[in-house]
Amino acid sequence: MADGFIPEHFAEDPFLQDVIPSSRESTHRKSTSRTRQRQTADAEPVQPVAIPPAPPSPAFKSFCGQVGRLLGRVTAECAEGTEDYQRVTSWFCKWLNQQGVVFRFVKRPEDEFVQAPHYTAFCRRASDGARSAFYLYEETGDEFVRLTRLPKNKRTYTTTCLSISDESAQAWADGIQRFLNASTETNTFNRFLEEISK
Repeated sequence: MADGFIPEHFAEDPFLQDVIPSSRESTHRKSTSRTRQRQTADAEPVQPVAIPPAPPSPAFKSFCGQVGRLLGRVTAECAEGTEDYQRVTSWFCKWLNQQGVVFRFVKRPEDEFVQAPHYTAFCRRASDGARSAFYLYEETGDEFVRLTRLPKNKRTYTTTCLSISDESAQAWADGIQRFLNASTETNTFNRFLEEISK
């Protein structure tokens, strides 16, 4: 599997939210037996309600996969001591926030998709709920994931947040892919910042 990419059929979704109505009555009046029977007969069974996902977005999926590739290479250099985790984490958290990308890392053991312990980054576009995922190896990504969970690196998203469009997502994905394929030199993060500032 290409570094960073999660197969499309990997369908687990941590953004599902169960909505459970409060059992507390709005009034303290005691219900009669007849009222309770009528309420029981009319009541609909409580079902978990999920945030509906948007239709699949190949562009957003490609964007997340290429971000995973880029982060995989950069965090490997951080683990070697040639790059700084704090600097990298701060920049990526701010950048993904600007793109309206909500992400959540979940620790995983070796599995059929990734042959090493890793973190799966579940991603959601805040504006419409489009979803995708990428992964980072635990060995090199552990500190990055820890830092993303610090309060200073967390963000609050709503459906009114400005989010990356499919057109921009594909442009970023293509650009990152060209950048990564062009060279295997170290100093990846600085070279990437130079590339996008041109």
